[in-house]
Amino acid sequence: MTPIVFSFLCVVASVHDGDTFTCADSNLIVRMWGAASAELKDPAGVTQGDWMRQHILGQRLVCDVKGTNENRIVAQCYLLGTDIAADAVAAGAAADCVRFSGGLYAPLEGSQTVHIPMCTPKPRVRLKPAPATKPPPQ
Repeated sequence: MTPIVFSFLCVVASVHDGDTFTCADSNLIVRMWGAASAELKDPAGVTQGDWMRQHILGQRLVCDVKGTNENRIVAQCYLLGTDIAADAVAAGAAADCVRFSGGLYAPLEGSQTVHIPMCTPKPRVRLKPAPATKPPPQ
């Protein structure tokens, strides 16, 4: 699990899509940690963004910062003590991002979950076997 860097309060001013929102007081852009939604150009992304908007817009979240990504804070956020990523995955509005969550939300996914390619674990590099050595001449 990614360590918590610090925590902050966020009143959600706007929801960009199913996994990114902006906080009112600070104008911080927050990317939800451990789960991801489809892009808005995808019909599933529009639906997922609508779900997130209905659930967190105007709400006060407690967010534990895990790091940064481009111009965004990456954080695990809670609404009334409930992890919003867990709720989103359970509702089909996001997919577990195993690459970052380590599979924390995978048990919550349903059969209709839209998986996001960037979230799949990176494949392990397989080493090629060492070339066979010739036996020493006798």
